[in-house]
Amino acid sequence: MSNEDRIRTALEIADSRVRRGSFWAAMVLADAYRAQQWQPIETAPKNGLLIRIYGEYLEGIAAWHGDKWAIDDNLGIVPTHWMPLTYPDRTTP
Repeated sequence: MSNEDRIRTALEIADSRVRRGSFWAAMVLADAYRAQQWQPIETAPKNGLLIRIYGEYLEGIAAWHGDKWAIDDNLGIVPTHWMPLTYPDRTTP
């Protein structure tokens, strides 16, 4: 199943739950699913938040700084996609 199909399915689930009165739960579900997918770099937050980036077969961590991406390495990554940076659960040793 492609990412587009998965998002479409999540939105269909959200739509069906709206009809049953669970609008907010459905929207949280759809947003959480979308957050785990690579998204076009044009949709990335430009507020200094650290994010995962992907471009030309390379991944890295970056944040928008001034008028460009500040990237964590010198590999010359030109980001084309992004996703939220996930952190390990702090309650687990």
